[in-house]
Amino acid sequence: MNEARRPPDQPLNPKDPRAIELRVQRLRYEAEKIIEEAISPENLKKNPFKGKPIHLEDNPFDRGLGMAHRMLKNSGHTLPWIETKREIIQERKAIDQAIEQHLAWLGDRIQRLKQAAASEKQLRRLEADHDRFLAYLHDRVAKLRQTIERYNLEVPLFDQQVPNVRPETYIQRVQEKARPLLAEVGIA
Repeated sequence: MNEARRPPDQPLNPKDPRAIELRVQRLRYEAEKIIEEAISPENLKKNPFKGKPIHLEDNPFDRGLGMAHRMLKNSGHTLPWIETKREIIQERKAIDQAIEQHLAWLGDRIQRLKQAAASEKQLRRLEADHDRFLAYLHDRVAKLRQTIERYNLEVPLFDQQVPNVRPETYIQRVQEKARPLLAEVGIA
């Protein structure tokens, strides 16, 4: 049937490009009408949220994946690299706490040895315990270093990479703090 002779009550074929264009125009018109109504001064005055802070969830991982991240979070899951970053942060805190505990133990032990006039055997044992802790610290930081290297290769966002750690840096930090304590009992 010719388009010019088509009766007005007969609709266009839904797959016809003109029908699609008409639907898009109708949707655009309706959307503009809704937006104009929403931003009208009368409706803005009636806004129940006026003057109240907007609670936006700060998501540093949102690079166009906000909806997917929100769905995972709401279902109690997370992306593997986000969980790995949490583990890295927890391990760093645990290492720092272990260092502080060791230094506190070392200071306490040295004070007791000074008061009791420590024997050579006790001093050697103290030094051996300190050396064992340094070896343990080296292994633990080396393992963390490997985890950070793997994480930095997996993370899809460059700005989410974590600076790596070196066992030597941690050991040097412990030795700098322990050196004056050990010098009090003659251990160099």
